[in-house]
Amino acid sequence: MICLTMTGETGWEVGAAPIRLYQSHHGAVSSWHAAERGVRRMGLSEEHARAELSKTRARYEDRLREIRSDLRERDLLVPPLPPELRHVDDDRAGEFGGFDEFHSTIEESSGGDVR
Repeated sequence: MICLTMTGETGWEVGAAPIRLYQSHHGAVSSWHAAERGVRRMGLSEEHARAELSKTRARYEDRLREIRSDLRERDLLVPPLPPELRHVDDDRAGEFGGFDEFHSTIEESSGGDVR
């Protein structure tokens, strides 16, 4: 779990934790997308560039997993992931039997109205 509050924080600092989490999530997704440009600027050979890109993106994916876990622990809505990052949540698919089963459960509990 990512600890965003320190001992002694009160008031708005504690309440700002969700905002920081959402900002961190957005930043990690943006950084994941920007990683390719950053690696290209390094002037590495194609083989080394591919390895560096993979390593860099893996770090951002791990960061996203941590952030998303913390959001869930706080019962906050988890932002959707772009298709190219959906694998970040693959290890959670079994918790609900997959997205379709989860969506069906929501529809049933809301009487079919999932607006």
